[in-house]
Amino acid sequence: MLIADSNPAVWFDANSNQSQVVVVPYVEWAREARLEYQLNVVNSGRTGTSNVSQGGTLSVSPGRPQAVSTVRVTPQVGGSCEVDLTLREGDKEIGRYSYDCTAKK
Repeated sequence: MLIADSNPAVWFDANSNQSQVVVVPYVEWAREARLEYQLNVVNSGRTGTSNVSQGGTLSVSPGRPQAVSTVRVTPQVGGSCEVDLTLREGDKEIGRYSYDCTAKK
């Protein structure tokens, strides 16, 4: 019997510290995996737009949530802010995930 492999669980832990937001994406999977990730942060507003990208490799073990990276961003009031995470295993994209870090009034 063949059991289909499910996608990993992905979530973003976010905490505000004065004007900054600290965002930590986590990945948990029911199996061992070596994943490649691409993390993009786009923060825009009246004073302009910043776009920061980071990529790397992530090893996950069953039942053990793994932090991908820690991102600190200062969202502009009235602007937009988004953290995007893309996961790949080998040549296969296994998911795209987003977190809205836009400043709340």
